[in-house]
Amino acid sequence: GWSCSSRASELSHRAFHVSISPMALATLAADPGGSSVAQDLAWQDTLPSDEVHVSLLQLSLESDVGHWQNLTKEIFEIDGLTTQNEVPDLRDFYDPQNAAITFYVMCFVLIPFAAYMVVAPDWLLVSMVGCLDSVCTELPIAIFPLLAPDFMSVAALVAAKPLAQALTSPFSVRLVRSRELFFTQIGLALQISGLLIQALMPSFSFFCIARALQGIASALLIQASPLTTNRFEAAQSGIAVKFIYAGLVCGTPFGALTFSTEPFLPFLSLALAELVLLIAIWLSWGGLEEEKAAEPDTATFFDVMYDRVTLKPILLVSLLLMFTGALQTVTPRLLQEEYDFSVVMSGMAWMFQTWPSVFLVFALGPVARFIGFPLLMVGSLVVAGLAAMLAREGSLGVLILELFFSGVAAGCTNSVVPRMLEDVSKRRWGDEKKVFSIMNMFQQIGYVAGPILGATVMTYFGFQVMCRIFGIGLISYAILHTIE
Repeated sequence: GWSCSSRASELSHRAFHVSISPMALATLAADPGGSSVAQDLAWQDTLPSDEVHVSLLQLSLESDVGHWQNLTKEIFEIDGLTTQNEVPDLRDFYDPQNAAITFYVMCFVLIPFAAYMVVAPDWLLVSMVGCLDSVCTELPIAIFPLLAPDFMSVAALVAAKPLAQALTSPFSVRLVRSRELFFTQIGLALQISGLLIQALMPSFSFFCIARALQGIASALLIQASPLTTNRFEAAQSGIAVKFIYAGLVCGTPFGALTFSTEPFLPFLSLALAELVLLIAIWLSWGGLEEEKAAEPDTATFFDVMYDRVTLKPILLVSLLLMFTGALQTVTPRLLQEEYDFSVVMSGMAWMFQTWPSVFLVFALGPVARFIGFPLLMVGSLVVAGLAAMLAREGSLGVLILELFFSGVAAGCTNSVVPRMLEDVSKRRWGDEKKVFSIMNMFQQIGYVAGPILGATVMTYFGFQVMCRIFGIGLISYAILHTIE
């Protein structure tokens, strides 16, 4: 609603400066309602052409306001001045005075955060790294439709970060080993750079570059996170995971709410928060020495690929994330275009997916072994697949149910697969780092393939066909998994 009101005010401002074409005047003169405006404009030939818009303004003040608004809308449609197919530049919406006030308030709010981060314990600093990385990933999901003219362009924005992260992950394993403190700071610096690009140069091409930088940063941070978490407080590792999921839940609503205030606010505020965290880490870890590198695990990439017990749950997670990525690509644009949702409301709607996911991760954790890992994995695929098969066009309720059941499936798999892979990798190779690195790579591949496939099918066949294709894939994999 905020962006539409800005566009409306721009069009109304242009109404008093536009040169009215003869076709538009003919339309007014032929007004079937016989209004005073149409009749009075019949003598427009006696006026000089540069005085027509002045007379039109004077007549509008004497006529019905509602009728005048309808006529000006017709004028713009006839003269080709509509801008529905244009992709707005977010910098057009900046209000310098409001932006300055917003910046000062944001800095004032960050003062207590900065003061606490300087004296915060190391385990909290590590937890905040994972939390802010999750927020950065989810932050612009509801904003992407404003930057992209079609679903394929939205898919490119969504997939830019996981693609860069997947390409960086194989190299980050050896790169970060024994230098996790240093590369944590490098990852934060890269992420800050990407956020500043999004805040100061909000265009499609620069957003793609910024997302790629953030993908490289996430690959470094994710690889360093287990090492730093275990080093500073192994008993607090559960809290670090909770912080990560908190970022996943809050990222998209936070981005949408702050964007409604100023377009640069979500990116600049997160960049400053990460800058504060980077300074706090530099002050706290500056005198520490890197730990000696542990012996590399004996598992190679091909060892994991040929081990079916390890590969099958990794492919299961990747397939489910393809469906989630497709929904993440099409849902915000669908809500904003077909159901007239604002950026804020479409951001809030994404919580129908994140809340069930996070809730089930923690609710199923203590009882997952009693229910059974295979049952939870296969059951999550069946639930998501059946929900996808029930999709239909033009139903907001069905769309919300799609988000909800995809979140349920994600929560079931996330409560099972990491623990299962940890058990298997320790028994077979004595170390789980390589397995988790490969799983992260396949997760990002799913987040790349899902948006591209979903946007392609959505463009040519619609939402219902897209969901049913994913539904058939999910159910088929669950059946083959069960039979085998």
